[in-house]
Amino acid sequence: PIWDKNIKAKAFRMNMKTGKLKWAAELPGTRASTLMAGDQLIILSETGHLIFGKDTGTSFKEIGRHEILSKLCWAAPAYAEGRLYARNNDGKMVCLSLKK
Repeated sequence: PIWDKNIKAKAFRMNMKTGKLKWAAELPGTRASTLMAGDQLIILSETGHLIFGKDTGTSFKEIGRHEILSKLCWAAPAYAEGRLYARNNDGKMVCLSLKK
């Protein structure tokens, strides 16, 4: 997939009670869906890249990324019992074990 460098996408964390922003991090050239699994932030980009990161409390620290699907991925991923489920817009689905 080609990353669109003109997109200014950001991941951010806010305090839901106060609405105060804790941090924001730029995601280069992609829109994405996010979820938390334990203390790990998991991001599935629209280009099929799975991005893992940590919330340090004041910022986002990327740990790694890997392309798991091709084509557009606009469906939000799901996580249950140590497994991540993701699919692209063509209906191709993957299930990844995230158990340590």
